[in-house]
Amino acid sequence: MQPGAQFRGVAAAPSGRPRPRFRQPRAAHSHQLAAREIVSIYGANLCSAATGAAPTYPDRLAACFVQVDGANIRVFYASPVQINVVLPQTLALGAHQLVVQHYTDTTYKTLAAQSQPFSFTVVRISMAFLERTDAAATVLLAQYADGGFAGSTRPLHAGDAITLYLTGLGRTAQTFAEGAAPKTASNAVETVQIQVQGQPAQVTYTGVQPQYPGFDQVNLKLPNYTLTAGQSSVTFQITAPATGQTLSYTLAAR
Repeated sequence: MQPGAQFRGVAAAPSGRPRPRFRQPRAAHSHQLAAREIVSIYGANLCSAATGAAPTYPDRLAACFVQVDGANIRVFYASPVQINVVLPQTLALGAHQLVVQHYTDTTYKTLAAQSQPFSFTVVRISMAFLERTDAAATVLLAQYADGGFAGSTRPLHAGDAITLYLTGLGRTAQTFAEGAAPKTASNAVETVQIQVQGQPAQVTYTGVQPQYPGFDQVNLKLPNYTLTAGQSSVTFQITAPATGQTLSYTLAAR
């Protein structure tokens, strides 16, 4: 994934040392994250030159460590202004602290600066869906089996099968090596319920996306909804029963 294709942010005020603090996206729960969740850290003086990594992701990159409770976590992009990480799969529920450590070089022998700890809470599920721009609007990214995307030029129809992408589903039935691509499906422990136009969709899979650590997907079949005359969109209501988190989206439909 490219640095800009992110779900959840951590912002920082410019200073001589990294100082992460969470920035909440629309509809997110305050300072709540899930195990395996992808997190972005923004700020100044975070790491050295921009560097990316492919799976298996390393536990250090561009002269930086990101630590949770004193242990390094996996990093897949690092630069002076942004770091992208994946939280550990087995991170326990409850309170944790995150810090960024910037070293003088990639020998990681001399610490140049360290952020103040930032506290966050791990919950069972904390959904953050991938979105895209469609006709100047930000919409839920919904993909058809042929790789196309639902939107203004290709509206949804009742009964369509689509895939949604997200991070934050939490623990899964199978645990993989940290930072490694799953390379196989594995169901999420927690369930997700989706209603479209007030009718339940048939969720056929909720779990890991096999290519990228921390990346999840939900496969579903839309219900046989009926639109009124002149109506050109449907409303999705996506709920995680374990935490009560509910997100709403509108997509073009016929």
